[in-house]
Amino acid sequence: MDDLARDLGISKKTIYQYFPNKAAMLKLVAAAFIEEEKEQSERLTSESSNAIDENIRILNWSVQTFDNIAPNVMKEVEKYYPEVWQLFQTFLLSYIVAKTKKNLEWGIEEGLYRKGLNLELTSRIRVTQVINSMDQDYFPNEGFNQGEVQKVALDLYLFSIMTPKGKELYNQRINHTETN
Repeated sequence: MDDLARDLGISKKTIYQYFPNKAAMLKLVAAAFIEEEKEQSERLTSESSNAIDENIRILNWSVQTFDNIAPNVMKEVEKYYPEVWQLFQTFLLSYIVAKTKKNLEWGIEEGLYRKGLNLELTSRIRVTQVINSMDQDYFPNEGFNQGEVQKVALDLYLFSIMTPKGKELYNQRINHTETN
């Protein structure tokens, strides 16, 4: 709170006029962050030409977002602020799983993803993959570029569900992106 007050150029007393404690302030910040994530996600979906394009757009945006977050923030939130952590868990297990499931349905309709996928299981595995790939215990910033970790995770996920048509489209998109 001292650092925040100093950075804002106000006293801690002023902060406590608006927030009873640090947890309440963090909860409000987390809720605003989640709403912004939802808005950005919906915008990216509306700009996407197909299900694979949506995944690539969300990957690029996520990498930029998480590059601006200190690596251990989520571990600290989980450990010291369980109510705030629950907000993130609810966001992941409801909104992100549902969003991933919609992407799977879209990709199947387009013939880009294989038919017969267990949508609920596949979407939950993908969300788990993303969460674990950001875990500093497994992929510390000192040894891994988080953008590269996320790109490899997306490649592994997509290549496990794409049809030959999807793989061709994905390769064209990646090759086009890398040459521009």
